[in-house]
Amino acid sequence: YNGNSNTGGSVPTDSSSPYSVGNSVTVLSNSVPLTRTNYVFTKWNTQSGGGGTDYLPGATFTMGTSNVILYAQWTYETYTVTYNGNGNLGGAAPSAQTKTYGTNLNLSTYGTLTKTGYTFTYWNTSSNGGGTNYSSGGTYTPNTGATLYAQWRADTLTVTYDGNGGTSPSGGTTSTNTGETLTTLATTSRTGYTF
Repeated sequence: YNGNSNTGGSVPTDSSSPYSVGNSVTVLSNSVPLTRTNYVFTKWNTQSGGGGTDYLPGATFTMGTSNVILYAQWTYETYTVTYNGNGNLGGAAPSAQTKTYGTNLNLSTYGTLTKTGYTFTYWNTSSNGGGTNYSSGGTYTPNTGATLYAQWRADTLTVTYDGNGGTSPSGGTTSTNTGETLTTLATTSRTGYTF
């Protein structure tokens, strides 16, 4: 067995080796285990680059007329990025995505998420918006998993007044989540009339 660039652990030792030609060989597991920074062990292969015959731990093969070296095969670590609607009132958060070590991940858009009186602004690693921001459909680069929370901005609406033949006070802007004291209408006037 060959660790094939492992950075920790030890290769297994087959106590039944050497084998006679024609004997059955049971492939050992990565029990020590072998490790490689930012990689995960997947299987053994008869070539270091993976171009030979694959063997999973526990598989068997018949010993041929030459020595066999089984090389550890590695794949990059992966991480899960999940989404949370963070108080959404409609739609559904996007499905989780898999981030591969060293490769940028294109994040999902907010899709069908809605929250009455609010507009989606971006994703954030913290529910209260105190973490790192990521735009909808943006790029995620960290080699870690994360839960991304939808961030919402309260919609603003403009209030205008029609004096209906008299003078009108100026309008104001009101936020749907906090409200605002409206302009006092006592300043409205129309000759010969009382508001």
